[in-house]
Amino acid sequence: MKVPEFEVFKRIESLEEKIKGEFTVKDASILALVGFELAFTALGLHTPQYARKFKDEFLGKLKKMDVTKKWLDCLEEDCLNICELVEQLRK
Repeated sequence: MKVPEFEVFKRIESLEEKIKGEFTVKDASILALVGFELAFTALGLHTPQYARKFKDEFLGKLKKMDVTKKWLDCLEEDCLNICELVEQLRK
């Protein structure tokens, strides 16, 4: 389903209004994690044959950027689950 561009911006503005002044660093970290996972899921569904390769490349880049082990472990576990799900859907 395609979402018209103006609706996407409207939703972003609505989110900004709801969180105005109440957004912490922890909130931003969690939101970034969820955004990464959603993007990875979409990429995996679009090109399932490369999902595991992308996982390794993305996590490798994050390691080079000094992302903490706790976040990397969490991301790796979730990405592996996504890869497995994508592979099951391909069958």
